[in-house]
Amino acid sequence: MNINTAFGNEILKQTHKLVKQHFPSIKVREAWVYKTDRQSWEFHGPDNFYWYGRASGACEARANGWFAYLRKMGVEE
Repeated sequence: MNINTAFGNEILKQTHKLVKQHFPSIKVREAWVYKTDRQSWEFHGPDNFYWYGRASGACEARANGWFAYLRKMGVEE
């Protein structure tokens, strides 16, 4: 496993904990990501939430999407 993958996995694990802390009923595994080109990703989460941006891999894209969702919902951590 390379360093980007390890980092992405760890940041996603911590992000899932944060999401569950603030929104226990959300099923974090139902969110999904889609790679649009070399490093651009789409995140699709609860309530039709959508994020688009750069990430080094799918785990980092999910984490970025969840952080954007938390900011939208007023969670600042």
